[in-house]
Amino acid sequence: MRSTTLQDPKIHTKTQAIREADKLLKEGIVARAKDPFLSVFLKDFWRVDSDYAKAKARRKHPLSEQYIKQSADLVERPLKDLCVDRRLSSLNLAFLESVITELEKTGISTRTINIRIQVITVPVRWNARQNKLPDPFFGYEKLPEDENPRGIITKKELGKLLTTEQLEPRARAAVNLGTLCGMRMGEIRGLQWEDIDFENGTINVRHNIPSKTKSIVQPKWNSQRIIPLPTVLADTLKVVQGMPQAAPGFVIYNIRSKEHPVTEKYLRKSFRSMLVDIGITEEKQAEKNIVFHSSRHTFVSISRESGMSKFTVQSLVGHKNAETTEKYSHPEVIDFKQAKRSMNRIVNKLIQPSGNDPKPMSEKASDYSKKASSSSPRLRSRRSHARPTYSAVNG
Repeated sequence: MRSTTLQDPKIHTKTQAIREADKLLKEGIVARAKDPFLSVFLKDFWRVDSDYAKAKARRKHPLSEQYIKQSADLVERPLKDLCVDRRLSSLNLAFLESVITELEKTGISTRTINIRIQVITVPVRWNARQNKLPDPFFGYEKLPEDENPRGIITKKELGKLLTTEQLEPRARAAVNLGTLCGMRMGEIRGLQWEDIDFENGTINVRHNIPSKTKSIVQPKWNSQRIIPLPTVLADTLKVVQGMPQAAPGFVIYNIRSKEHPVTEKYLRKSFRSMLVDIGITEEKQAEKNIVFHSSRHTFVSISRESGMSKFTVQSLVGHKNAETTEKYSHPEVIDFKQAKRSMNRIVNKLIQPSGNDPKPMSEKASDYSKKASSSSPRLRSRRSHARPTYSAVNG
């Protein structure tokens, strides 16, 4: 596909000009006005009010503002130099492969490369379809992504995690919001006290703080939802709420700045520390690829095992690919009381193995509260040599 202007001396009438233009269009030749620089085209494409965004919204598949912003940021930074001085008409598969080659030199993962390439292929292919032009990237295949599936925590390990003598209530609450509620890290960071209904035992997931930001936006894929609040987690949250350092807004507050969310570093460090405390060393964590997001995968696993339907689990975790979920995920369809009973039942089995009669979580919660009231803001774990001190420096 190349660009041109209609300045043929053999063309004398409007009809001739139309016929020639139609011929050039069929050959993949477009006017310069329709052949912008790729960098300019991409910048215009990834806007909330672009023709593409409006078209998706009309078909009930709206793009989230977060997704559009992230795509626009990629155009402005890592892709900007690779797309400069290239017009749409000059694009082909060889160009796309050259971009991939440059991205590989940076050492990023194949998954990240695929995400960045998609920021180019989606707009260009959409433009080709709209103008009935050949696909310049015909034959392109995504790079095979590294097969290292996210690890999950076993039921036995989860049982230990729920009963570990970790004396930092924020850490316990954050991890359990993932393992027992399936919340994403950004949703945990954005959780507000007004989102928690202790009386009815539910959490309204409607706030999200994306990675490396402090801005509150909607949950990923616009997956606002209501989820059951297990009793054991409610106990811990009440402890957090009653602590002297507690903030009125964020549930998992930032000690250094209560008006800001807790840091991602704190959540990851707390999770790793709690795993070490139950015998999963950092080496084992790396080997099994267990990271904070694994807590969400663990929730899916134990929820299905507790008898919840696939539809219910998809609704509770806010999966994008459950299209019917977005339409029907409300109290009239999901039996929250039953879901809560199912989760409480499996949790009780995990924390009360046969032959043991551990202290009820409500009593542990009381112990935590007394400990918090009598100690300094620098809360220390019972075995400080084995776990890090949780203080202001940890967020």
